[in-house]
Amino acid sequence: MQAIITKTLPPSGHMPLRVKATTIAGNLTLRYEDIASESANHGAVARALADKLQWKGELVGGTPKRLNSMVWVFVNDSPRA
Repeated sequence: MQAIITKTLPPSGHMPLRVKATTIAGNLTLRYEDIASESANHGAVARALADKLQWKGELVGGTPKRLNSMVWVFVNDSPRA
């Protein structure tokens, strides 16, 4: 498993606000959900990418100095509930 980096992508003329999760093994972009917090949006796309890659375990996120991004790492490899 690898760390997952999530980043907020601004809206463009034809695309809504969204969050992209990236790791060497792949990436995934989801629409930003206005009813959720920013960290919840980032966590949702990180978890969705981990599920897509069939990575199990608990993800913990933190915010680096770079704005609009978070870094997610696995703290264990046991299946999530």
